[in-house]
Amino acid sequence: MALAKYLSSLDIRIQDLKTKIISAIIIGVPAIIILKQNDTGSALVFAAFILVMYREGLSGNILLLGLISGALFVLALLVKKMILFGIIGGIVLLFFLIVRRNRKNIMIILTGGLIAVSIVFGVDYFTIIFCNNINVRVSTFSLVKRSI
Repeated sequence: MALAKYLSSLDIRIQDLKTKIISAIIIGVPAIIILKQNDTGSALVFAAFILVMYREGLSGNILLLGLISGALFVLALLVKKMILFGIIGGIVLLFFLIVRRNRKNIMIILTGGLIAVSIVFGVDYFTIIFCNNINVRVSTFSLVKRSI
């Protein structure tokens, strides 16, 4: 309701950075509070708001970035970190060789690589903060690995 009220204001454009940040705060704060209560299913409902914002004009790049971040998060739980670092490094090198070599493109590629590496490193920190016991994570995902 708060997001709908905010986005229905007359001077709001979804393309503005300020609007995106305020919308992310309106969605993110309740989701984080719910995650702290160990109710992940209810927090995932807030992810549906991203689709609503996409329909209202949010760039598809942000939606794609979210999907890639989620995939990296899950892969960091299932695959060894060094393998993921090698894959990320290979992708960054491939993009570096393909795109034009101007300063802006190089900075975008390096920033994307650093964000990907920080997501992989941040998985353990996230599970420690949001899980009561790290052994729950290990036992849960060892079962997932066996079934794959």
